[in-house]
Amino acid sequence: MSWTQILASATAAAIVLWPAITALVSWLATAKPAGESAVRPLYGEAMSDLQNVRLRLVRTGCLAQDQKNAIDVLTLALVDGSDK
Repeated sequence: MSWTQILASATAAAIVLWPAITALVSWLATAKPAGESAVRPLYGEAMSDLQNVRLRLVRTGCLAQDQKNAIDVLTLALVDGSDK
């Protein structure tokens, strides 16, 4: 394989993969360094998710006292985490 063919193949591959390359570069540019903590999901999203879990347990008849206590603990942990 000649250098011209290698260069043509690399160019064709770059053109085909361009959307993926730009998405990767964009993601890398917005990613936080390992030392920084990115709190995701946000408090409201987390509480909404917990509410959905509780509702599912209620609808399936599986919300016993142990599960209520666990949801209370998670709720308090989310509230405590939002203060930081």
